[in-house]
Formats: sequence, structure tokens, C-alpha cells
Amino acid sequence: GANANPQDAPGARCGRCGGELVTRADDTEAVVRKRLEVYGQDTRPLVDFYRRRPTFRSIDGAADPGRVARDLKTAIDDAVRAREKVGGR
Repeated sequence: GANANPQDAPGARCGRCGGELVTRADDTEAVVRKRLEVYGQDTRPLVDFYRRRPTFRSIDGAADPGRVARDLKTAIDDAVRAREKVGGR
């Protein structure tokens, strides 16, 4: 019969680049559920803590690398200017 996931077929290829598709041994539902659980317990509270700080900036790391670099520079420059306004170094 047909595979439910075409990427599981031997010799399956990526539709974009033609590269061989490989399923990782740890790419299972149980592992993904555990990763999400750990994120919810350990990582999400940190994100929420820093998001409340006035210096927090959100940058789309999946954007074009040039855009990411510009956004990072702008965030850093804004933080430096804000610090200078309050008498910091």
C-alpha cells in the first residue's frame, strides 16, 4: 500500500532541493511531546520573564539574514541609546 508519509519511502527526495529525505531516530511523537513539555516548564517562563522587560525585542530569526542583522543592530542601538539616556555607560 501507499505510505502515509511519502518521506518514509526509501529513496524519497525533497520536492524543493531534491535532497534525500531522512527521518531522525528521535523524530517520534513521544519525543516531540516531551520537548514541548520541557519547553512549557523550563523555557516558556524565561521568555515570559524577559518579554516583560523594557529592553525586550522580538526578532524573526527565520527572516532573510540581512533583515535579521539589521533588526539586531537596530535593537542593540536602541538599547544603547536608552541606557545612555538614563546615565548608564
